[in-house]
Amino acid sequence: MFQKVTNFFGLKKSDSSTKKNQNSTNGDGSQGRVKETGSNKSTGSGDDDWTFYVSVPPELDLSSQETDILQKTGHNFLERLKKDQEQQQEEGEYDQKLENVFWGGKSTNGRFASFPWWFPKGRIIGTTNDDESSGERLLVSYLKIMKWPKNLITKFPFSHLCSDGCPTDFALAHTLEYREKYKPWAITPGGVKENEIGWFYVRGYSPTRYLLSNEEGGSSVIWYRPGLQKISSGRYEEYFRVVIHGLDTCIADALHRSNGKIGKCNVLLDAKGFGLSYIPSIGQTKKLMSMLQDHFPDRLGVLVIANMARAAETFLKMVLPFLPIEVRR
Repeated sequence: MFQKVTNFFGLKKSDSSTKKNQNSTNGDGSQGRVKETGSNKSTGSGDDDWTFYVSVPPELDLSSQETDILQKTGHNFLERLKKDQEQQQEEGEYDQKLENVFWGGKSTNGRFASFPWWFPKGRIIGTTNDDESSGERLLVSYLKIMKWPKNLITKFPFSHLCSDGCPTDFALAHTLEYREKYKPWAITPGGVKENEIGWFYVRGYSPTRYLLSNEEGGSSVIWYRPGLQKISSGRYEEYFRVVIHGLDTCIADALHRSNGKIGKCNVLLDAKGFGLSYIPSIGQTKKLMSMLQDHFPDRLGVLVIANMARAAETFLKMVLPFLPIEVRR
């Protein structure tokens, strides 16, 4: 089962600093071919329907109504930043905060994958040097889970914060504050120790139906082996830090390789060795789920589970009821 899943992803080692692949290959290493599928190009070797589940289209396909909602939300978010800066009497550009919260952390020497959180970067619509596409890639991920509300009011984040409804731009401001304070791209000494056995890491990328090069268009892959590490009492924060840091790194890698077009992660969860004593408390699980839902919407591509044991199945049944329908879908 584990070997089959590995071939299913068609994994290649990801190294963003190396030369881009010139040709696509299939999971078995054979040369891929390109065929037209509607308006999109698909790579594969004959029966490649499975690539649909692990591929993400690189181009946005928005209706005029969705485009209007996106631009208004982006405008309102940047206006919110500007007003907050004026109220706090801070110096510098109002959008400077966006430069401090890169996916993967801001890299100045190119030694690790890094990419702007707000992308494409642009000014408030209607001002000098305005840009109607400002932040559209980030905005889409939030508005999709909000179901594109015409009145720009949503109950997302799904926590108590917006039970009575919030403006659509509030969720972005909420995440910006979270990224400033929590710094999800950072790993603490405690996190390094917690993951020294390597139960959670990012490596490789999946095939894509839409581009010749899997490296340029394939979602990054997270390997999660919870059966290797039991969560010790009092060390939940370190465990969470490993997961959040890994996810942020994964998103940064995908965005870096695709120049901002692909920001999803496929997850291979190997449940071998996962027993009932490894199941975390419901309270701590809800806390982690809340962080993932609020601040990483629409970032999961597919989740493939290998070596499913009864304990893992029990844990999934416990977790699913706490996830909103939008997230489960």
